[in-house]
Amino acid sequence: MQQLCNSVRERRSIVSTKEVKGHQRRTFYQRWSVSIVVATLAFLPFSFYYAGRAVLSNVNRVEDWLPRSFEETQHLAWFRQHFASDQFVVVSWQGCQLGADESGAQDDPRLAILANLLVPQDSEFSSDEGSSTASILPESDQVARRKYFKSVITGRQMLDRLTNPPLSLPVKTAIGRLQGSMIGPDGRQTCLVVTLHNEALGEFKQVLGSGQRRTLRDNVPPGILRKFIAQAGIHDADIHLGGPPVDNSAIDEEGEKTLIRLAGLSGMLGLGLAWWSLRSIPLTIIVFTCGVLSAATSLATVALTGKSLDAILMSMPSLVYVLAISGAVHLVNYYREAIETGGLYASAERAVQHAWKPAALCSITTAVGLISLSVSELVPIRKFGIYSAAGVMSLVVIVYFFLPAALHLSCIGKRWLPRNGPAQAGSLPRKLETKSSVRVWAWGATFIVRRYRLVGSLCCFVTLLVGYGLRNTDSSIDLLKLFDHRARILQDYRWLEANLGKLVPLEIVVRFPHATLRESEKATSEYDWNALSFVQRLETVTRMQSLIDREFGPEGKDLVGRSLSAASFAPSLPSATTGNVGFIHRKAINARLNKSRQELSEAGFLSVDEADGSELWRISLRVAAFRNVDYGRFVRELEITQPLLDAYQTRSDVLDELTLLTLEKSPVGKRVLLWSNYEPAKTEKRTHETFEHVLHRLLEEYRCDVKLLTDNPRTTPLSELESLDQYDAVVVYGDFSDADLDVVRAGSY
Repeated sequence: MQQLCNSVRERRSIVSTKEVKGHQRRTFYQRWSVSIVVATLAFLPFSFYYAGRAVLSNVNRVEDWLPRSFEETQHLAWFRQHFASDQFVVVSWQGCQLGADESGAQDDPRLAILANLLVPQDSEFSSDEGSSTASILPESDQVARRKYFKSVITGRQMLDRLTNPPLSLPVKTAIGRLQGSMIGPDGRQTCLVVTLHNEALGEFKQVLGSGQRRTLRDNVPPGILRKFIAQAGIHDADIHLGGPPVDNSAIDEEGEKTLIRLAGLSGMLGLGLAWWSLRSIPLTIIVFTCGVLSAATSLATVALTGKSLDAILMSMPSLVYVLAISGAVHLVNYYREAIETGGLYASAERAVQHAWKPAALCSITTAVGLISLSVSELVPIRKFGIYSAAGVMSLVVIVYFFLPAALHLSCIGKRWLPRNGPAQAGSLPRKLETKSSVRVWAWGATFIVRRYRLVGSLCCFVTLLVGYGLRNTDSSIDLLKLFDHRARILQDYRWLEANLGKLVPLEIVVRFPHATLRESEKATSEYDWNALSFVQRLETVTRMQSLIDREFGPEGKDLVGRSLSAASFAPSLPSATTGNVGFIHRKAINARLNKSRQELSEAGFLSVDEADGSELWRISLRVAAFRNVDYGRFVRELEITQPLLDAYQTRSDVLDELTLLTLEKSPVGKRVLLWSNYEPAKTEKRTHETFEHVLHRLLEEYRCDVKLLTDNPRTTPLSELESLDQYDAVVVYGDFSDADLDVVRAGSY
């Protein structure tokens, strides 16, 4: 009888519960969960499509890393307007050698074949085999060749240009000029240099790509350059490429590999975290979908805003994915607790109500921290901060709309309904109270709460300890350090530097204002000492080039290889101090070089600034790639050329003074004393000697009678001081005090 009464009471309870539920208002997710899930699934293809477009837009050009407002960026753009493109590719391989004249050996025939394939040449350097191969190329390859490759020059062509008329340099001298740039230290290893059109700057993958194997779609074929290399009979394993475009192409390819690697690791981490936290395959799939959708949305944002992906931005989807997985797992736990404490009705809403405050605080602080990177002057870091912050905010929308809707529709929460009614808030379900893992976490949480001062102090100490190590960190913009030591590009660079020469380009441009050009209409006077003839301008560049080679070349710090300039393609200049014969010879060379101005311009070492008519002379350096060169410091050290410029200005001032002493206004035969006083504590020896040497030479060019004096003015004998009046001019430089100058003036009168 008692059991019957109990059964009746249970039935009445069930009926009354159903009646109450029937009168309950429909919740937000009961109304809209189907629409939310359908809209999300409809959005999924578009998200993946634009994410794929973002991945394909991956382009890494170092020149784009700085804002266009930067002075360095403007200098690069200005340089490209006035000189041949600095986007060059050095191509060489084992066996790419010049023939030895003494043994009668021939050049590697593949050198001429490859040159003709890239840029057909109707010259003596073209081979019949290369020409025939180039003529039967498919139309698509010929179009790509004209689009991407501007010019090509081989070591043999450069050598013949120097040894043939009008220069007719000895072979040994010509090889010496090219060693370290186009010819290796052994005098035989050579290369070809391919200059690219501007159209190739954003399409390095199509030009230089090594090809990629992909399982989900067709494999990416090698670039057109590697295709021509294979047609020339050169194995890909033997080829070695270098140059700025190769750096950018390698960053593109390694960036895509990193994205795939990070996607795989992040996917495994996310799935493992979700499974370990949820122990449910359906829940793991839902949470994993949230992570993938959030990562795809963050990538799609890049494509929708018209920007391109880069190597740094490649890490963004993994960051967003892991954060989305973490947030989804937390929300699922809130959802489970809501069901266990209050039942199924409005469980999704209660879970969101409990979770939104900590989630919003976490997401907003994370987004603010990321968007603070937007103040960086490096464009990739700025883009990473902006798009990562946008990705974090988009994952909040996905996790707190799609996830609760999917949980509601899946009815997966029924498994968490307590058998004996809802549990009290803050209590653990009975089946969890016996689990050891739960007891361990409960003990840890209790320990932290009770000893929060100790835990907080310990965390602060660890933070300070780790922060102290930041003083040992150092930043670097060396691109080669971004690659793994096993990367193909590092192997190529090591081989090229060992067998050919330095590779990292650095350009110096010497500007001669229009008023300083002897040929200009403003320099009508023969005695305008600021005006320089073509030979004198060439000699100025040569001196500057020699200073750099002596300080940083193989005989100095060995940071740069053999530099190239217009002087590399000019005959050796006779000294102006060799009397009338040398003077006449220089006049003849000046006339001949003036006629060959166009050839030097086509070689890319001479240009004219159309804005003001200035003449621009280029000195091309190649810096070592593996010497940890601080490029900012290196550029400052290049100021060793300043004493040379000071010497030219002093030369003009001295000649102006000398010509005032005679009606002929000619400095020929004038006696000039150069008095040098050098104190190591005040003046750098290198700077002092450079100024002294150049000024001496410059005055001798105008056939002045120049003498040197290096005595200390304080200890100079009186007889020496009295002889100063024998000179037409006394030039003092170095460490002279006012009292020393008074002594010199007294002796000069």
